[in-house]
Amino acid sequence: TEIAGMAQEKKSEEARQAGLREERGRLDRELGQLREGREHRVARRETLRDLEEQFEGLETGAKALLRERPEGVLGSVADVLEVPAEHVAAVEGALGERAGAVICATREQAERAAQTVRERGLGRTMLIALEECRNGYFSEVELLTAGVVGRASALVRCEERYERMIGALLGHTLVVRDRDAAAEIRRESLTEWPLVTPEGDLFDHPGL
Repeated sequence: TEIAGMAQEKKSEEARQAGLREERGRLDRELGQLREGREHRVARRETLRDLEEQFEGLETGAKALLRERPEGVLGSVADVLEVPAEHVAAVEGALGERAGAVICATREQAERAAQTVRERGLGRTMLIALEECRNGYFSEVELLTAGVVGRASALVRCEERYERMIGALLGHTLVVRDRDAAAEIRRESLTEWPLVTPEGDLFDHPGL
């Protein structure tokens, strides 16, 4: 009958609309993943560009090691980090010059890299031996202090083998809400660990 036909047509249209909604949801999720990936790539490019400008003429040894990649040289700290765009300033502020440090797998390989730099007169170079890295830590009281957002190490992503290094570099630094929060924490002597704001302002130790 005509009514039955209309009912069937309505059911088909509803099924089609449901399929379209499901497809749109899938596409939205994929777009979100692509945007997140792009943000990470953009953040890394921005970090590396800033580092290149910051260390131009200063880290000749690091540049030589990263270009030649002798045994055990894995990259620079900035190379192995994934940093969301909104946290780039805070991470750069917390790391400072250590962002350009050269990572070696072992102490022995780091010593050989340092010897190469010295023998060739390539200037100062910061080296990190992965096997000797230890995580930083805070007491629960420090983490729960008013104005503290959390550990700086929680702002970045990296491969599992670099996690202890990130803990050693950023695990002792607290992210705080803003400069006023940092000043209040210092004034009340609530912690002596370094503090960094989302804008990258670093309060290294009391008075600094």
